[in-house]
Amino acid sequence: MTADTVTSEVVATQTVNPFSSVTVKGVMASSNTIADLGKVCGVSTVITQTGFVVAVVISGIVTNPSWNFQKGTPVFLNGLTLSMTPPTTGFCQMIGLAKSPTSVFVQIHEPYMF
Repeated sequence: MTADTVTSEVVATQTVNPFSSVTVKGVMASSNTIADLGKVCGVSTVITQTGFVVAVVISGIVTNPSWNFQKGTPVFLNGLTLSMTPPTTGFCQMIGLAKSPTSVFVQIHEPYMF
């Protein structure tokens, strides 16, 4: 994260994995779960257990050494994961833009349903 990173806090209502999209209800977001439509609030950077506060990045750079994105490519929520491939069912939501293979500038976009 950088000095320009904007975060918010949500109480985890399930264990939240690092580098997952998170909803305002404190669960990992899934593009296959219509109840998550319009509720994605950011990306977690650490594992957080149920009942604890999870900080989510709502705007700014998130770096994960295991990512392998193509620079300049949009990054979508696809199922439970972040992917360069948009989903084909459920809803589509761009989470940000790949700034390098291992970093994404998070800027949550409006979702749309198929």
